[in-house]
Amino acid sequence: MKKVEEAFIGSCLLNPDLIGLVSVKPEHFRDKLCSHVWRTMLAGHADPVSVCREIGSEHESALSAMIGQAYTSAAEKHAREIIEAYRKRVFMSALVVAHKKVESGESVDASLTGLIAAADSNCDSEYRPVVDLIVDAYNDMKARHDGADDNRFMPSGYPDLDFYTGGIERGSLVVVAGRPSMGKSAFAMGVCQRVAESNAVCFSSIEMDNQSVAFRLMASISRMDLKLLRTGAVISSSAWEGAAKSVDTIKKLNFHIDDNPKRSAGQIAAQARRHHAKKGLDLLMVDYLGLLDPESTKDLPRHLQVGEMTRVFKALAKQLNCCVMLLCQLNREADGKRPTLAHLRESGSIEQDSDVVLMPYRFQEEGNDRAVVIVAKNRNGPTGDAPMAWVGSSASYESLAREDF
Repeated sequence: MKKVEEAFIGSCLLNPDLIGLVSVKPEHFRDKLCSHVWRTMLAGHADPVSVCREIGSEHESALSAMIGQAYTSAAEKHAREIIEAYRKRVFMSALVVAHKKVESGESVDASLTGLIAAADSNCDSEYRPVVDLIVDAYNDMKARHDGADDNRFMPSGYPDLDFYTGGIERGSLVVVAGRPSMGKSAFAMGVCQRVAESNAVCFSSIEMDNQSVAFRLMASISRMDLKLLRTGAVISSSAWEGAAKSVDTIKKLNFHIDDNPKRSAGQIAAQARRHHAKKGLDLLMVDYLGLLDPESTKDLPRHLQVGEMTRVFKALAKQLNCCVMLLCQLNREADGKRPTLAHLRESGSIEQDSDVVLMPYRFQEEGNDRAVVIVAKNRNGPTGDAPMAWVGSSASYESLAREDF
């Protein structure tokens, strides 16, 4: 088993993205050094150099040997073997204790209690009394009323939207869907900006590069013309002052961005877990689903590939107790129409796995430009339209705060 543990560690050192795909814990390892190395890697030190620096240079040769045994394609299989070996060790220890109890005159039923406890300790979850859930729900409701910082809902910055959803909920998968030019990225960026004022936000931008994201943020905050910012055509002193103030505002945001265009859902999840371990994570925004690499090298139909992706993000939201906001496109049938869930593109799993589906929608009514964010699905609340103002020059959605709640 030591060789399996070392090969597994070596594989994860070579490919840190594997870390987020397995549920191995430090206590699952029999070898103490492997356990120590894995604990260090879970803390965010994923590459061999930083791991060696953390655990001590005297272990450099041991780390090199682990890397030499690496077999990355078998990493998940090795992970299952490590967990199963751990379960067997725990159960065998419980069997020894139970045997001694029986020999000492204790009843079989009493001895079985220890065995059952040993088996239960390795389960992923257990049933909970409903009264505990009710108490948790009441305490959460009270925390929201009292304005506690550990509230599971984060204000989106759009009160009309929060009227329906309660805010951005930790542990949820939120899908933002729309046709091109409807402003789904602009809307999601607005949410990220406002959440990042008091929470940790990460943005995996598959579509836009870092500079484009930066210009969008500056335009949104300063209310300046995005085209002028991008072309460098800013002339007036007041405009430069506005740009400088937006930079000062952005400096205060807990907002991190990665614009790597070649990413799979699993790789983004692994990256998010590492960031969460080091700096915390409350909201992850991914822009967008259609550009992600497939999870599997198998030649699967696109709808099955999308299903794999949404399951990865759904699990990530639960595991990290953060919100994952996933952007996706609607199909062409939504052109010129009010969008509905039937227009979701590529897979029914998007609708099935999501907790909330939001659809930014701009249209004309009586000759005037209108904008709403349609709450098309809300697993734990009502659906409806959250009215917005679309500011075309800065490419941003602005709030039209309601006063009736």
